[in-house]
Amino acid sequence: MSLIESILKLVPEGLIGDAASRLGEEGSVVTRALGAVVPMLLGGMIQKSSNDTGLQSLFSMLSNPQAAGFLDNLGGLVGSGNLAHNDPKDAAGALIGSLFGDKTGPLLGAVSSFAGFKSKESAGGLMALAGPLVMGFLSKKIMGEGLGAAGLKSLLAGEKESVAKALPVPLASLMGFAAPAAIPAHAAAPAPADRDDENKGVLSWLLPLLVAAAIAAIIWFVLNGRSRAPAPAADLPAPVAVVPAPVAESPPPVVETPVIALADVLPGVDLSGLPNGVETRLVDFINSGREPCTDADCWFTMDRLTFESGSATIDFARSAEQLNNLKLILEAFPNIQLKFGGYTDNTGSEETNVALSQARAESVVAALIAEGIAPPRLVAEGYGSQFPVASNDTEEGRAANRRIDVRVRER
Repeated sequence: MSLIESILKLVPEGLIGDAASRLGEEGSVVTRALGAVVPMLLGGMIQKSSNDTGLQSLFSMLSNPQAAGFLDNLGGLVGSGNLAHNDPKDAAGALIGSLFGDKTGPLLGAVSSFAGFKSKESAGGLMALAGPLVMGFLSKKIMGEGLGAAGLKSLLAGEKESVAKALPVPLASLMGFAAPAAIPAHAAAPAPADRDDENKGVLSWLLPLLVAAAIAAIIWFVLNGRSRAPAPAADLPAPVAVVPAPVAESPPPVVETPVIALADVLPGVDLSGLPNGVETRLVDFINSGREPCTDADCWFTMDRLTFESGSATIDFARSAEQLNNLKLILEAFPNIQLKFGGYTDNTGSEETNVALSQARAESVVAALIAEGIAPPRLVAEGYGSQFPVASNDTEEGRAANRRIDVRVRER
C-alpha cells in the first residue's frame, strides 16, 4: 500500500462530512481536494529531501515527538484557513511554507480550482487538516521504524511514482513534478520508424520469395537459355518491382510571423502578439458587447501556447508572453470569465485524447491562477479529437487540430 493510501485511510469516518460542514463545501468536493493535497505534500517533501540541507530540515520537523501526536485530534484541526494561528496548525503552516515558499498561494488556488471549492479560503482550511495528518503519519513511521534522515529520504524516494500518478495535472505543472509515464504526445510528428517497421514486416517474407525466384530463373536460363530462342517481349513475365518504403514527409517549415506591439487593442495595457492574433480577436469580442455563445466563431485559438512533448506541461519559454497577455486582459475586464478547451488530433484512443486535452486545458487554468487570477473565473474542458479545424489525413492538419481554444463564458 502506498503512503498516500495509508495516510488517507487514517481519516476517521465522518471527518469529511464535519470538514465539509465547517468549510461550507460539499463532502465530495472535500474528498477530491484531500486526495490532491496529500500527494502534493508528499511531492513537496520528496523534492525538499533531494539535497542534504532540505533533508535535514525536513527530518528535524518530522522527528519531533510532538508531531506524532497530531493524529490524536484530527477532528479539531479544520480551521478557517489560517495555517499558523495555533498548534499544531502552527507547525503544519511552517512545514507548508518550508516546502512550497512563494508557490503556496498559487498551489492553494490550483487545489481550489481542481476540487471546485466555492470559497477560496476552503483550500487553506483543508490544509490545516492535511498538513498535521501527513506530518503525524510520517512522524510515527520515523519513530516506530527507527528511521534516520537517510531512511526518511529512502522512504520518500520510493513513493515518487505513486505520488506522480496521484498528483492532478495543475498541481504537477506548478510543482514541476514530472509523471513517470507521460501521456502520449500529439505534438510530435509520427516517427518514420513506425512506417519502416511495417515495411520490414512485409519484406521479411517477400524478399526470400523474390530471391528464390531470381535464383530459379538464373538456373533455368543456364540450362535452357542457349537452346531456345528468346521469348517475345509480350510473353515475358512482368518484372516484380520492389517499391522502397515511402519517406515520411517532414512538417512544412514554420514561417515565423513577427510579434508586434498591440498598442491599439487595449489602450494603457502593454500587450504584444501576432497581427490579428487571439489577443486582438478576444478583446474585440469583449468590446463588441456580444453575449457569450458556444458557436465556432466565439472560440479563439491560442497561437503561441505550446506544451512540452509527451506531457501536459506548458513550455513556458515559448508560452509565457501569451499567458501574460491573458492575465492582463482578465485584469482589464474583471467581470469576464473564460473557458479553455483542449483538443487533439485523432491519433490513438479517444480516451487518451480526452485525458490529454483535459490535462492541457487544466494546465493553462493553473498557470493563470498562479498569476493571481481568481479560480472561479476560469473553466477547463478537454474535447479530445472532437471539433477538428483541419483534416487529420495530413501532419499539417493534425498539428492544427492539436490546440487550446478560449471563449468568453460569462461577462
